[in-house]
Amino acid sequence: MIQRIAKHVLFWAIIWLWTTMLWMNMDCEFSNLALASLFRMPLLMAATYFNNYLLIPRYLVGQRNYLAYGGLFLLLVGILWFLDRSWMLLWVFSAFMEDLGYNFYFFYYLPNVQNLFIFISVMLFAAVIRFSRIWYETEMTTRKLAAEKQATELAFLKAQVNPHFLFNTLNSLYALAVEKNQEELGQSIASLAGMMRYLTYESNAEKVPLRREVDQIGGFIEIQHLRLSDDDDVIISLNTQGEMDGKMIAPAILIPFVENALKHGIDVTKRSMVKIEVIVEEKTLHFSTKNTKQTATTLNQEGIGLENVRKRLSLLYPERHTLRIVDEGGYFSVHLTLTLDE
Repeated sequence: MIQRIAKHVLFWAIIWLWTTMLWMNMDCEFSNLALASLFRMPLLMAATYFNNYLLIPRYLVGQRNYLAYGGLFLLLVGILWFLDRSWMLLWVFSAFMEDLGYNFYFFYYLPNVQNLFIFISVMLFAAVIRFSRIWYETEMTTRKLAAEKQATELAFLKAQVNPHFLFNTLNSLYALAVEKNQEELGQSIASLAGMMRYLTYESNAEKVPLRREVDQIGGFIEIQHLRLSDDDDVIISLNTQGEMDGKMIAPAILIPFVENALKHGIDVTKRSMVKIEVIVEEKTLHFSTKNTKQTATTLNQEGIGLENVRKRLSLLYPERHTLRIVDEGGYFSVHLTLTLDE
């Protein structure tokens, strides 16, 4: 931070000296010109920083609206010129400057041309420096992302060996369960294999059908029933409403909430409840989970899964979602609303 401030101070010191030298054609002493240049420097600094940190990021880098930027830049230069001339008018006719010996004319041709040249030159030079910094930071970020992507792809290729072996094993177990007339066990194994295949392979897609994501939630619930007996006072429900066909969603964006609700909401030794709702209203998805709160569970135990899904939502659905996780006394509830893709 100190080094950055020092660079800015050095930059404006050079600009102050340069503008003072340009105005030396006036019939004034150098000390008076230096004071006048220093007096009007804050306006030039304000306009330059306004251009660098507001206009450029918003209209050039963000929107790439060159016409709007050009018009606003010229307007900014015009406002700077008017304020500068008014500022200098107060300076020249102040009691402090009675002996300046400088005849001030608001619309005098030569000073106005000279001032406009200085304003535009300084602001464009600062803009070039700003653009260079933005380009450098973008280039470094791009290279870092490319390196991380390559490392991730290599890790994924290595990781594919184990899932392939696991899928073959699950298929063998499924065939064995069918052979032994264990249809419920066989169906659960098939659901587990399907979910793992979805999370391993299909989750790499940018978007998947919403119905596919909801089907995986249903499969997940089927697997959870394996740990339950008829005597357990546990209720797990999935309620879906609305038209899901043609709607797309980021893969595995809902499953972590369901996993968290089942993990922290079920205790086979006591009454437990997990309620899941998926409601689609045109392009809006209303997703919620509600589960009984076990004694040892707190909101601080959300885990890595929910933290990751928060980050994914902020990246994939910026300003297109709302997420609330609420402690309701004896229950935890999650309420997610987001705008779906088609």
